[in-house]
Amino acid sequence: MRCDGPACRLRAGDCGLGARDGEATGCLGRCDVPVAAEEAGRALTIVARWRLEPYQAPALPAQPGAPVILRDAGFRDQADFAAARRRGAYGALAKLEVARAAELAASVGERAPACAGDFAARVLCERDPHLVLEGLAIVARGRGTPLRVPALLADAAAAAREHLGAFDVHPGAFDVDPGAFDVHPGAFDAGDGAELVQAARVARAAGLGGAHDTILCAVSGDVLRPGLYELLAGATVAEAIAAAGGVVAGLLVAPPSPAHDLAAPAPRALVVTHAGRAQLC
Repeated sequence: MRCDGPACRLRAGDCGLGARDGEATGCLGRCDVPVAAEEAGRALTIVARWRLEPYQAPALPAQPGAPVILRDAGFRDQADFAAARRRGAYGALAKLEVARAAELAASVGERAPACAGDFAARVLCERDPHLVLEGLAIVARGRGTPLRVPALLADAAAAAREHLGAFDVHPGAFDVDPGAFDVHPGAFDAGDGAELVQAARVARAAGLGGAHDTILCAVSGDVLRPGLYELLAGATVAEAIAAAGGVVAGLLVAPPSPAHDLAAPAPRALVVTHAGRAQLC
C-alpha cells in the first residue's frame, strides 16, 4: 500500500512511480520520508522505483526557536516510560485539580477541523507518547469521562497505568480519507490525530501552569527539511517554509489560491508545491 497523501504523491513522481507501483491508500502520516508505504503490516519507505527500506522515524529537525510542545520530543529515549518520568511526565496530572482540568479540557473544544494533522500526531506519538497520554487523561478528568487511548499508545499506557488509572483502548487514530490533492491546508478527516495534538498542548500547558503561545506546523513537499515545526503563534506560511530550510533550489512556490499566500497564517499542515509540478500531479 503506497501513501496517496499530497507529500508522498509529489515524491512518487520523483521516484518514477507509476499507477501500478503499489496500491494507493490514504495518508499514512509519515510526510517527512520519501514515500510512505505499508506491506503486510510492515511500515516501509520507497526511496526509488523497486527499492523499499524499513521505515525508521527520522530525528526531529532543528527548531527555529525554543520548543514548548516539542521540548522533550527531541530526546530519542523520551518514548521510554522511565526516561519520560525523569523529565516530569505525569507530574501535572498528579497535582491537577478537577476544576483546572475542566478549564483545560474546555480549551480543546469540539473535534478539530479537517486537516492533515495525523502527521503531527504520529510524530508526537512516536517521540513523546507520554505527553499525549497525560493530555488525554487531563481532558478525560476535566470532562468526567472514561479515559480512552488509541491502540497506537496502548503499550505506553500500560507502562503508565499507575498514573493513568483505568483506561479503554480503541482502534487507531489515523483513519483518514484521501480527499482532494490541492490541500494546502489538507483535506483529510484527521480529527482523531488533531485531538492527540490538542491533548499534548493541554498536557504541556498544565505542566507550565498556564497557556503557551506556540503552534505546531507540519511542513512537507518541496522543502529542504520536511518535518514538524513549532512556531510562535501568529507565524506565517513564509516563516513555516523558512523554518523548513526554504524551497528546494530553483523551484518557485505557487500557492494554489490567494487564501494561501505567503503572508497568511501558518496552518497545522502545509504542503509546499510549485508551478512545475502541474503536469506531474
